[in-house]
Amino acid sequence: MKFRPQRSALLSLVAGFLVSRGFVEGGSWIWIFLGLGIFSRSLCTQSFRYRCVAIYLFAFSFLLFLLSWSSIYVGTLPWLLLCFGEAFFYLPLALVRYQSAMSYPLLFASALVFCEFLRRQFPFGGFGWGRIGFASTHSPFSAALPIGGVAAGTFILACTSAYTFHLFSFFTVRGAITTVLLFLLSAGLNVFYKISDSDSMIKVALIQGGVPQLGLAFNDNPSDVFSRQFNQTVKLIKTNQVQLVVWPENTVLIENGESSPDLRTLHKLSGALKTPILVGAVEIRDGHIYNESLLITDSSTLTYSKRKLVPFGEFIPLREISTLISPLASRVHDFTPGTHRTVFAVADKKFSSLLCFEILDDAILRDAALHDQFIVVQSNNATFGRSAELFQERQIAQARARESGRTIGYDSTTGITSIIDNNGKILAEAQPFASETLISDLEISSKVTPSMKYGGVIELLIIACFSWGMVRRWVKK
Repeated sequence: MKFRPQRSALLSLVAGFLVSRGFVEGGSWIWIFLGLGIFSRSLCTQSFRYRCVAIYLFAFSFLLFLLSWSSIYVGTLPWLLLCFGEAFFYLPLALVRYQSAMSYPLLFASALVFCEFLRRQFPFGGFGWGRIGFASTHSPFSAALPIGGVAAGTFILACTSAYTFHLFSFFTVRGAITTVLLFLLSAGLNVFYKISDSDSMIKVALIQGGVPQLGLAFNDNPSDVFSRQFNQTVKLIKTNQVQLVVWPENTVLIENGESSPDLRTLHKLSGALKTPILVGAVEIRDGHIYNESLLITDSSTLTYSKRKLVPFGEFIPLREISTLISPLASRVHDFTPGTHRTVFAVADKKFSSLLCFEILDDAILRDAALHDQFIVVQSNNATFGRSAELFQERQIAQARARESGRTIGYDSTTGITSIIDNNGKILAEAQPFASETLISDLEISSKVTPSMKYGGVIELLIIACFSWGMVRRWVKK
């Protein structure tokens, strides 16, 4: 079946919307499977020019619905410009031209991995939100995550989808056998590759204390945010009840180092509970602002400074232009990034804290999983209100748990605070926008998944597949 350019453009818009449905509350990988299949099929009979148009429309549609939460407090124009710019990174897909029912799905899927790779790198440190592999945790393809990482999750889902939809128009026995084998292999790995071993358990309490108001002004009264976490802690946590208490990101403001009143209060609280407290803090030190995670005991403070900062959220690139687009940019003070990981330990168990946006960074995740036995994610979702951002970020945390083989304690100011096991399953969760405390045992594991060792190499091999296809086509011509 040959699609006319106009119909191909319309199908691309619909496909982008369908793929975005896999990233909403209650969304399913089925929507992504359908969307990518329709999209890949509609491209294969078009000229290069029409492929570029259709691909851009797909990407813009996908990002528009995926990132709609970004417009809630900063306005429509920044949201549209973000989608407009990010959509260009999908144009390398236009280099893939239909050659055969066997090669096209492979090249399509590997090109998509390449596009996601570019998005993670550029500009201003990249923006990897919405990678297809993040939505594969509860699909038949989830075993790709611990074996090959998120890139492998994207590749196998896109490849299987493209093969399936191409069988309707370009049926070949080899293509049918390949599609069936992909499904069987993925399903088999998904059944048998479960991470079940654990060295021991550690009891933690995740505090979701809430904020006085949602939006960019959530922290206009830092003492109120602090009090909410403090009151939630003392109300439910007893002495020696847990081995670690966790507060979300941005819940403590420190301006005077160890003499800060809030820090002194936390030292006393830790001593009273006989439990270390991990808090998310904003610290002003030597004229610089840091987003930090502090492990506090009655007599010590161990500090980790966030390394992966949010462009336009924690620092403003092109500040003069950004301020013209949105006056809110003038309210953002540039944070200073940290330079190294910090080794946290509780009861001789090592763990890492990933601060919000850092969960998108493959290198930071691998650094944590290779050295530590469980992971804590501290986040502040208050700036995105009652939006799909809450569910999308937790979806990323689920994929990261499955990928790394590490149990994750996901703690947020407003939700959705959760305990996620090392297969990506949610064991317990708090109600969004409620003040709650989750007390649970986290499994401790020292097993390192293949993706944590070789995930970067596997991604490069997938990209090399795309490059090989393009070079081979150029040599033939």
